[in-house]
Amino acid sequence: MDSSLENLKGKIILHGHITAKEGQAERLQGLAKDIHDYALAGNEPGCLAHKLCRNGNDFLVFEEFASVEAVKAESPPFQAFLSEIEGGALSTGVSELLTSKRAYFIPGLQPPQMAFYEEV
Repeated sequence: MDSSLENLKGKIILHGHITAKEGQAERLQGLAKDIHDYALAGNEPGCLAHKLCRNGNDFLVFEEFASVEAVKAESPPFQAFLSEIEGGALSTGVSELLTSKRAYFIPGLQPPQMAFYEEV
């Protein structure tokens, strides 16, 4: 599964998964919900759809963007989310989290299982 945006054109579908550490799911949900609400309020140009799902400590995010450029924009709620995630207190494991403008190596993050797909 290629998680890069380099070869994609047209609408982009993002699928992401993150697992909260024990006792941190509510905080992680709050941060993710801030991103979700911001996008649904129309504040994120080019974000056509945003779904946030939870089962216990596991969270799934599905987003649809009009273009690669829209994916690369980082909203204020997303920046706040990254600031908290970087400390490693909210999620489990170790891996790379690909963001729109840069790749992060974040201690405490389970493999993000983040992938981008082109709509066909």
